[in-house]
Amino acid sequence: MRGVLLCIFLLIGATLGAQFSFTLGTGAASVSMGRTSVCLDGPSAILGNQAAMIESNSFSLTANAARRYNIEGLDFFSVGAIYPTSLGQFGISIQQYGFKGYKEQKVGLAYARKIAANTGISIQGNVLNLTQFEFGSKSYFSIEIGLYSKLSDRVYLGAHLFAPASQELDEEYGLPSRIRMGPRILVAENTDIFVEIEKVIDQDPFIKTGIEYRMNNVFAVRLGFIPEPSEFSFGFAYSFGQKLNIDGGFLYDQRLGISPTVGIQYQSGGTTEIEP
Repeated sequence: MRGVLLCIFLLIGATLGAQFSFTLGTGAASVSMGRTSVCLDGPSAILGNQAAMIESNSFSLTANAARRYNIEGLDFFSVGAIYPTSLGQFGISIQQYGFKGYKEQKVGLAYARKIAANTGISIQGNVLNLTQFEFGSKSYFSIEIGLYSKLSDRVYLGAHLFAPASQELDEEYGLPSRIRMGPRILVAENTDIFVEIEKVIDQDPFIKTGIEYRMNNVFAVRLGFIPEPSEFSFGFAYSFGQKLNIDGGFLYDQRLGISPTVGIQYQSGGTTEIEP
């Protein structure tokens, strides 16, 4: 099993340039819509674009689990919470990915506030811990900066910058700058389209797309597509009343297979009902 996991990590490392692998860290809602996340509000904001926390007016919580390429050991877990105050929104997130001999762990503390009626900004500080087989553990610090704006009743815009200054962690691993930006467009009362451009320094940009179709206030279906590296995704959301929401998603990579994920979201103010 360890040999299989090593081969998978070598393939992932070749694709990502030996970067940290938190690509499923934005939760089940994001995974089911092509990994788009800069315009996801509600509890998902703490994992995708913390600036969107300005839309949260009550305590909220999200928890997610994923299995990368459906291989035992390549498991990802994340939890996040948002707490609004009169000074702005505060958030905390904890993420872990890997298996016994290789783990990536991330703890983030975030703050967001409005700078205009429909616009907010955020900053998050992270502690990243990397454990590598017999080489022990190392910890690193990074920051994230976000922007979120409601341009009109039907168009939202998000932007997020991870690690503004790239870091060389050691001879093998790096922490490159990563920028994501794009709109969320409400094309109908029950349909949202997400488009996101992601650019990692020294790599070509790529486009991620997603769509959410709300069949009613209880159930929604989601689809996503990334042209390169040819990933497809689909999923659903089901609301239990107005406070609790369950998300499920599957991301399919033509080279490596399918990655299932599931998530749960809670908002004490009762706003998880599926609606625009």
